[in-house]
Amino acid sequence: MEMKDWLILSKLGEKRTISEVSKEVFMSQPALTYRINNIEKELELKLFTRNKKGIVPNKQGEIIINYAKKMISEWENVKANIYSSAKLVKGILKIGASPAISQFILPKLLSSFITDYPEIEFKLVTGFSDDLTEKFSTNEIDIAFLRDNISIQKKKKLVSKEHIYVVSLGEIDITDLPNLTRIEYTTNISLRMLIDRWWEERYNIPPKNTMKVDGLETSLKFIREGLGYAILPGLCLSESPDLNKVKMQFINRTSLERSTWLYTSETSSQKEIIELFLEYMDNFGAFKQTW
Repeated sequence: MEMKDWLILSKLGEKRTISEVSKEVFMSQPALTYRINNIEKELELKLFTRNKKGIVPNKQGEIIINYAKKMISEWENVKANIYSSAKLVKGILKIGASPAISQFILPKLLSSFITDYPEIEFKLVTGFSDDLTEKFSTNEIDIAFLRDNISIQKKKKLVSKEHIYVVSLGEIDITDLPNLTRIEYTTNISLRMLIDRWWEERYNIPPKNTMKVDGLETSLKFIREGLGYAILPGLCLSESPDLNKVKMQFINRTSLERSTWLYTSETSSQKEIIELFLEYMDNFGAFKQTW
């Protein structure tokens, strides 16, 4: 089989629909289906079952998928060693980051880095801590920007802290929040628990929630339309000087803060590129200490 086949098998282990995998490997759905059928013919085994939800690997399919991932990893190791011996700054860096980091930090940082090192490719995975931690632990990503301090045996460092704010279009009385409309958005469970703890300390009734949106940027648009207030981390407010922001504190005057931790793999085949990227990130000043 060709390396393309190993890539397809690897992607089939991550995705459950032909349409999703076809986009990932830049093939039409009929061409991808044809290639999968040829793989099964070559092995003389049925590897997948099809149903309404997508394509599901059977026991033999799981075995070949795991082997495909090992083949890709070994090939990346070989390429990294070749480039290193030839003193070439070249390779693929796989980064995982939370939605906020992906939206408000990485675009400018990666754009600048790619300009200086055009031979380095990036693969970016956006998600919350649970999903990214799993991908990091299985070496699917080399670097992870997580919003939680995870207890895993990996190299890590604190790269920033940020305050949490009540954000609104105009000034509001924070004691009146239970009577005002809160705009909820999908976020990490650790932030949700921190906000809930703050709320329960101050109020004896639940918040007035009338809408839930998909993310930070959507909540900012809703705030600008005067549809309610939201509780947001300072990182996403760097480009919103027009909005009213009230720094949140517990009753003992301790500020609500959120940290960003950087985890790096010490066994990755792209170790030299990781070190280069970390040095570049520090010099670029991508992360302030506090927002």
